[in-house]
Amino acid sequence: MPVVIFRYDDYHADRGAQDASKSQIERRLLDIFSRHNVPLTMGVVPNVVEDYVGTFQPANLSTCQRANLPTFQLVNDREKLTALKAAIARGVVEPALHGWQHQNVNTLACWQVDKLERANVPTFQRSNVPTFQPANVPTSQRNSEFVGLQFEEQLRKIEQGKRALEEWLETPVVSFIPPWNTYDEQTVRALDAVHIRALSASLSTAPNGSGLSPCQGEATALVCLPRTCALAEFDDALTEVKNVGRLAGWNVGRLERWQVKRSNVPTFQRSNVPTCQPGNVPTFQRSNLPTCQPDVAVIVMMFHHFSFFESDDPLARQYANVSLEQLESLVARCARDETIETLTIGEAARRYRDQLSDGRFAAAVQYDACLRRLSHKRYIGKHLARRFPHRAFYPVEFYRKRLKWLQALAR
Repeated sequence: MPVVIFRYDDYHADRGAQDASKSQIERRLLDIFSRHNVPLTMGVVPNVVEDYVGTFQPANLSTCQRANLPTFQLVNDREKLTALKAAIARGVVEPALHGWQHQNVNTLACWQVDKLERANVPTFQRSNVPTFQPANVPTSQRNSEFVGLQFEEQLRKIEQGKRALEEWLETPVVSFIPPWNTYDEQTVRALDAVHIRALSASLSTAPNGSGLSPCQGEATALVCLPRTCALAEFDDALTEVKNVGRLAGWNVGRLERWQVKRSNVPTFQRSNVPTCQPGNVPTFQRSNLPTCQPDVAVIVMMFHHFSFFESDDPLARQYANVSLEQLESLVARCARDETIETLTIGEAARRYRDQLSDGRFAAAVQYDACLRRLSHKRYIGKHLARRFPHRAFYPVEFYRKRLKWLQALAR
């Protein structure tokens, strides 16, 4: 049974005119998920800065100016706080900590030195002016609230944010979604220190590009549930999971995995051996049959307010892919479909901790890196890369079986 997680990022206090359509969309979201009783994980920013979007370049501000950007606390926005608390009380929303301020404080993200400093440098000498292009920091991690900060500073931010949300929302916070999906090893240490148990980011921004993830170490109890697709890709993701499951011999639901041992029965006689269909077993006897926990494939759909055509955010021109009406149709389908299990990030991490801690995250990071390298190959690129399933988070054996071939192709 595929697990489906809806993950919405950037719920925070209203910052005025720039958030007009955002607040309207969020009210619709809470209404849609509440009416269909489908769980939603919301990444909540406790103390958001005035301007955090990708167009904000910290290179244009001095360090002291960055520290003094105006902030907006969720506790001071009574309307949004009340709406969120009501959805949590109904059991529809799980709040996940989404940073402290959602502020890009990683100075390594600066793609150039201050223009004012370069203005006085003769053109022929500008090649010698450092541009702060950090070779050791992947492009995907150059926007971050956490990457590069010392452990103590990261711990302070995470601890402060978690304490604020738990006090304001009156519910435990067990999940973390890093802004821009970026984090490093010190972030993982800090999350473990404050008893965060689930981390949802992106495979492409995981630290240690070799695929050796701190989430798989013995010293942490974190479960990683990375973003796998957008809302518009859900149908493709679901078809992909079912096809992969069919090829791997997975079964939908635990009861369907029951069967007698047929290894000692000659092939020609196997058709006569009962398969213990649970429909023929009285309910009171089913608890005595082996349950064989199924392999779990997880679809994590990440979206923002600018993912919707109704948004007036400039980013919607690039990222909008569905309407709110299409979202409601998708949520209603998930509510009706008994072959889908919809959970929040925290619920999935708790219910399937053993399966999700099978080493799949490290393998998935390697698999994703190979696919991205392969997509740039001139002849075997995008067409072949698309043939490899990548819109869900699969069991570790799925990745192991494909990695050797992928690594050879990606060289």
